[in-house]
Amino acid sequence: MKTNEIRLVGNVVKEPRVHETERGKFGIVRMAVNSRRGDKEETLYIDVKLFGHVFNDIEYYDIDKGDRVQVDGRLVMEEFTNKEGTDVKLPAIIANSLVKFHKKLKEATNF
Repeated sequence: MKTNEIRLVGNVVKEPRVHETERGKFGIVRMAVNSRRGDKEETLYIDVKLFGHVFNDIEYYDIDKGDRVQVDGRLVMEEFTNKEGTDVKLPAIIANSLVKFHKKLKEATNF
């Protein structure tokens, strides 16, 4: 059993970004994940990083803003210094898989 596994289902809120480095390409997908406790709803915005064969899923599934997706991966804390010189820590997901949910087609009704 892996100790750092996470599965999120949410909506893509920005067009996927593709970056190229000397080691190859990788993608970043920004997701919104909703959770509800009682009558309070919270939204978590989180970046999902896709490397290697998982990066190819962006094109395979034609991932776009507004799509509903499921991501399996591991949670990491990213640390960096922003433009103002402040140290920042943000959670991110390193994806092991990415799957797009297809929208249901409305059935035609005959009146």
